[in-house]
Amino acid sequence: MNQPIETSYLLKTEKEPKNNKRKEEPLELDHSYVSNHVPQEFVQLVSYFYSDAKTIEEFWHMTQIAAYKYNSENETDQMQKIAIEAFKQLIRKLKSTKAVRNPIAYFYGVLQNKFMRRFYDELDGEYGVLPGSMANDSWIHSMFMAYYEDKL
Repeated sequence: MNQPIETSYLLKTEKEPKNNKRKEEPLELDHSYVSNHVPQEFVQLVSYFYSDAKTIEEFWHMTQIAAYKYNSENETDQMQKIAIEAFKQLIRKLKSTKAVRNPIAYFYGVLQNKFMRRFYDELDGEYGVLPGSMANDSWIHSMFMAYYEDKL
């Protein structure tokens, strides 16, 4: 069996179709174009350091993700307070050292720690036991389950 080395119909061998569309640079919108779901106090603080609307919304999105993880997404005042504290901590770190490579990731880590501390403080207030006092992870799981059952 002899296989043909090349195809005789060359149009089928073209790998990429020609793209005649013009590529445009995305526009950078300033802080006045931030979506309405982001609190204005947070926008005002972040806009001093990051003027791009997309970046400000990304910081708030990280706040929403961290709040959801610790069942605090419905408490917008508390979310805003924690986000402002975390952002101030980020700015302090950025000004004092050059160790932060990704500011949004660092901000998210600070948020997670703050929401986790708040969550465990609520558990301690409800049940009177701190998570660090028990070495068994099943205890933490049972506390989570009891907490979520009370919320439902």
